[in-house]
Amino acid sequence: MIPLIAGIGISTALWTVRAITISGTAGMSYATGRKFGRNACNLLDSFEDKARSIVSNAFVPEIEE
Repeated sequence: MIPLIAGIGISTALWTVRAITISGTAGMSYATGRKFGRNACNLLDSFEDKARSIVSNAFVPEIEE
């Protein structure tokens, strides 16, 4: 009877550790993905701004008063 109770206790503890490990990994992966995604978005926005300024300066004449 005691080995059965000990086995259930150890099994529960191992499943708990596994669940916490998987949850922590998923949380860190989500945060890292958001960080890199935000950096990529900012980089692409800067490329877009540079391209827009090049095109607007090349094709739109300046108005002199």
